[in-house]
Amino acid sequence: MAINPKDAEKLDYYLYSNGYLDNFLSCFQPHHSTETVLIKIINDIRLNSDSGKISVLVLLDLSAAFDTVDHNILLERLEYWVGLSGMVLKWFRSYLEGKGYYVSLGEHKSKWTSMTYGVPQGSILVPLLFSLYMLPLSHIMRKNQIVYHSYADDTQIYLALSPNDYSPIDSLCQCIDEINNWMCQNFLQLNKEKTEVIAFGNKEEFLKVNAYLDSRGQTTKNQVKNLGVILESDLSFSSHVKAVDYCNGLLTSLPKKTIRQLQLIQNADSTFILSEKRYSSGVEIGAGAVPQGTRMKRAPPQRQNCTFFSESVQKYDT
Repeated sequence: MAINPKDAEKLDYYLYSNGYLDNFLSCFQPHHSTETVLIKIINDIRLNSDSGKISVLVLLDLSAAFDTVDHNILLERLEYWVGLSGMVLKWFRSYLEGKGYYVSLGEHKSKWTSMTYGVPQGSILVPLLFSLYMLPLSHIMRKNQIVYHSYADDTQIYLALSPNDYSPIDSLCQCIDEINNWMCQNFLQLNKEKTEVIAFGNKEEFLKVNAYLDSRGQTTKNQVKNLGVILESDLSFSSHVKAVDYCNGLLTSLPKKTIRQLQLIQNADSTFILSEKRYSSGVEIGAGAVPQGTRMKRAPPQRQNCTFFSESVQKYDT
């Protein structure tokens, strides 16, 4: 069954206007994106560092999450958690049920097998349905007093530690165990090998925190990739700047030395994209000069943020 985008918009509006979406779920929320998730989390970590605290961030990894969603459990979420009923609920039931698959090889064909798990791939409803399926998970984090943020199937939990007080780590480990148990009960699998843990803050202190985390079976890393952004324990973003110019909003407090390196990347990138050398508002984004007042072509939408970022850095960096 094909999904009308208008129907998906109506569902989004119903969920948002009635407060059924989790406040810390950024997917499908107006004015929210992966970048706003990252800015919120990085800001919290920086505030913790300013207060002399260590932050511990855990990036949860799920194995084939969309493929193991149980249809009956999902329909229960739609009915009892977000209040769908009548024809709307019947519509979702018909959308999920009655599907199956078989394998064909030459003249041979296997038996038809009904599908009772998974959400149809490629549908605009898939991330939203999965987010609704995961709604009860937030109760586990709140019960253990662990801060969390989610974007579709990307969930991250984090906390702050005062020097020499590692008791919150015990709550974090208990929270991870409860998350793992909940996922097993709901036919999801937490991939412990790909779940990543990283600590931020004073180097001497976070080394002690890393040792304690290791003793609790949580192996830490000095660098992780979070929603496309490379994070290091010192939040220098040096590896990210070398790799890609994405999520510029996170980089506004970096020193000029790091920004210049990013500017070189953007200069080369913009020269390639625009196929000529340019200046914008007196800020160089290419390798040459254009006389003031010269009419210029507008950069492609995906590159406009690069130009804006270079302007804002020149304006505010001292």
